[in-house]
Amino acid sequence: MSESKIDDIKKKQTHLESKFQLNEFMVKEIKKDIKTTISISKDIDSKIKHAEHLIQEHKCFF
Repeated sequence: MSESKIDDIKKKQTHLESKFQLNEFMVKEIKKDIKTTISISKDIDSKIKHAEHLIQEHKCFF
């Protein structure tokens, strides 16, 4: 194999490794976002349940 072909292969390998690292980083960030979204969703659900409970208590007084 010629030097230029070897260099081309090394450049492609380096490029692919960079893309792979970027993809790994993006996957980690997406996982964090998903965890945050789930946490927010659970918080909203709990507030809705609390509000429903307060509404039921309020109905009992009338």
